[in-house]
Amino acid sequence: MSTVTKGGIVRTVLSGRSAIGLLAYERNLKEGQEPPLFSASRHCSGSFSMQVREWQATREKHGTDGAVRAARGRNETVDPETGLHANGQFGDTVEYFDGKRNRTRPVRAGEMPTHLYIPPAALTEKQSEAVHTIYAAGIDSVNPESIEDCERFFKAVQAEREELYAGLQEKLWLERNGESGLVHVHVASNATIYRDFTLNGVEYKAGQKMAGDLTKVNEVRGRGDQFLDEHPELGFSQRLARVGSQEYSDAQKRDGQKSYWEKQRGKESNQDRARREIYAALVSGSVSDRDTFIAELAAHDVKVVETGLRRGKPGKNHDYSYLVGDAKQGIRGTTLGVEYSYNAVGAQLDLKALGQEIEMPAGKQHVGEAKPLPFEERPLSDAEQAEYDEMVGDVQELARQEREAQGITVEQVQVQQPVTQQQPEPEAAPKLSVEEQIAAVKGDYSRFDMDMSWMDEHRPKRNAPAAAEVEEPAAVETAPVETLKAHQPDPKIAADALMAAAWDEHPEEMGELEAGIIAELRAVDPEIDQKVAEIKADTRLRTRAFNGELSADIKAARESLQERAEQARQVREQQQAATPEQDASAQQSNGTAEAESKTEARANDAEAPTPQAKRRERQLKPGLDRDGRGKGVELIAVVIERQDGGAHVDYQLAAADPAAKDQVGLHLYAEEQTRRNANGSERTITRRDRQLKRAEYEQLKLAAGDNSVENGKYKIYGLRGNLQRSLKDNGYTVPPNSYQGSTLPKVQPDVLHQQRVAENSAREDSAAAHEALKARVKQSAAEMREVNQQNRDRSMSHDSGMGM
Repeated sequence: MSTVTKGGIVRTVLSGRSAIGLLAYERNLKEGQEPPLFSASRHCSGSFSMQVREWQATREKHGTDGAVRAARGRNETVDPETGLHANGQFGDTVEYFDGKRNRTRPVRAGEMPTHLYIPPAALTEKQSEAVHTIYAAGIDSVNPESIEDCERFFKAVQAEREELYAGLQEKLWLERNGESGLVHVHVASNATIYRDFTLNGVEYKAGQKMAGDLTKVNEVRGRGDQFLDEHPELGFSQRLARVGSQEYSDAQKRDGQKSYWEKQRGKESNQDRARREIYAALVSGSVSDRDTFIAELAAHDVKVVETGLRRGKPGKNHDYSYLVGDAKQGIRGTTLGVEYSYNAVGAQLDLKALGQEIEMPAGKQHVGEAKPLPFEERPLSDAEQAEYDEMVGDVQELARQEREAQGITVEQVQVQQPVTQQQPEPEAAPKLSVEEQIAAVKGDYSRFDMDMSWMDEHRPKRNAPAAAEVEEPAAVETAPVETLKAHQPDPKIAADALMAAAWDEHPEEMGELEAGIIAELRAVDPEIDQKVAEIKADTRLRTRAFNGELSADIKAARESLQERAEQARQVREQQQAATPEQDASAQQSNGTAEAESKTEARANDAEAPTPQAKRRERQLKPGLDRDGRGKGVELIAVVIERQDGGAHVDYQLAAADPAAKDQVGLHLYAEEQTRRNANGSERTITRRDRQLKRAEYEQLKLAAGDNSVENGKYKIYGLRGNLQRSLKDNGYTVPPNSYQGSTLPKVQPDVLHQQRVAENSAREDSAAAHEALKARVKQSAAEMREVNQQNRDRSMSHDSGMGM
């Protein structure tokens, strides 16, 4: 039993339904599924056949039976080879993948189109005949095991429909056989109003179509909640978020809705976790800028991506996107709150650099009334006044010494006299805005007459080549660095300059130091991310640079490099001093050893356990869409029809087609996906189906003709088509305009069994071929070892003969 909700009633409205299909929904039960417990009807008979006729009579009476309307324009696929649509027109649109989703654009000159846009004027669709409303009750409101609770809930829904929607022709039934485990009531309503009625002061006439407030889910939910409040005798009350509240508004967003229900289950949502981790990263002592902020979050399994950049510049939707754990969709900073956006995070980091405390984001503060400070106003005593005057004098002396050190004369500054208690209260200095504080910490030099262009010449240079022999370099610190330290004492900027100069003048030593630090980090945490390790190494080097310890580190790294270069030089000299005979013998020995090691490696690879032929679905090997091999291939289409006229289709390469030879999987698409159950557990499923619209499914049936068979809930068709790589996944798809009739015999009821037999045979042949290859590699390895041993024996005999 699921606990999707903690209570309350959830209402869902689905329009655009076929009348006969919706009325038959009550009767279409799966094997072992419990029939409805309660049912009722209004303004129509209780018999299914009579209901269909009576609903149709209502539509015919008001002229809405079989009514159509203009459909939305859509893009339909064209032949990938010719670019022609099924109606003979040349395509005008290209579909492409931008890295996140499929998009379309007009075709360019000389380019092959993928789709043809069909305008609304050329399309029509059947108007909605019925509206489907579902009422689901939480298990703490209705116990599914209690027949009395179920009956009470059904009567409450029935009372609501009779009072609010008196003029609708409806069929109601209660079920408890859904996947959620909740008790739910289905309400099937004729989309053509049966008789006049009034709702919330609005008059609805017979013959009108259900639309507007009658089908808007927010209006239906709001009216239902109000009805329960006005009828407490029914014993139900809404305990979920009310329509119009901020909590309800937040829950309507895709990620917000998921967070809302996770909160209802008592779990921490991805949004709440992202907020918690962001605040923890901002207050962490290891975070000083955006890079370390991103690295800190990455260490806690929250990936930060800067989005909304257009050609490297911030665009309209520039922000941070936070990807929590294994989630596939990131959460924008503005979705979490403006205080988590790109600009707000930068402002918080800048305030932190100024030494100020990080402001807790909105919604997380718990602030009460300010307590009065235990201060009292009283005049200073003589001793306190003397101590105060002494402190003011010390401050003035320090200021004078600082001015002398900077070469500033007394005439250039207006010396402020010490403020005593008898002097008038000075005006409060203007408080710097956040923007001014940020400009100060970032080093806004617009107010200073300083040329900082030299900074561009001292950027860090990474990935420098390793040194063989290192010459004695100059001093680490350069004149520009000294200039900067004299004029700008900010630690971050000074460290940037020191690092820039060090990487510019000593790239080999800095590379050695960075590699050593990364090795130390990997020794502690072998799974540390490379980028995180580089950031931590850079931070450690910056700290040592500003503390004046980097020069000693560079000297030690230089000595290490020189020592390794000396060892390499000695090895080269020893090799050059070897005799030609020794060189030849060494080369022969090295060659045979190398060949033997490679042969043994291949043998070890061949001895690896062969994967067992699991009974799981696999898709075709890639490459069948090239060289014309994917044109006009024989296909088996396994179809499950949808109520809207479309279908789910599992395309399979027919086992009799030559392209199926050696294919261990015949599905054009098979992908394992992980789904989360209502109780929080996970299950793995194999997704094999493609979605077909109604028109596309009609094309498939037309091409297959009578070459089809039914097998339980499946309809199986035999046809031909062109294979085309999917833009959405790694599988194949078949353009509907390439459907053709099959040239093979008609499909039989056991066709799926024959498909599986062909796959198993291919897997067995593949396993046998692998075993044969493994045996050949072993035999080759043994022969190579024997030959190498003979070569070594001859070499030793030759050396002993030379010695004599």
